[in-house]
Amino acid sequence: MYACLISALVIVDIFNNKGVNILNNIKESWAVFTPIITLSLGYMFGRVEASHAANKESVKPINKD
Repeated sequence: MYACLISALVIVDIFNNKGVNILNNIKESWAVFTPIITLSLGYMFGRVEASHAANKESVKPINKD
């Protein structure tokens, strides 16, 4: 999806401005999508580790003395 958006921005910029602002468009789009991607990846992988740690603490072996 991101590749389609960047491709559309590049094509529009080439037709309208002869490619003068291509890098600026890419930088602006990355400024929007990078925090979203980072947040979602951190949530996905951070939650898995936290849930595994909680499960390890809740399940303790029973010592029979």
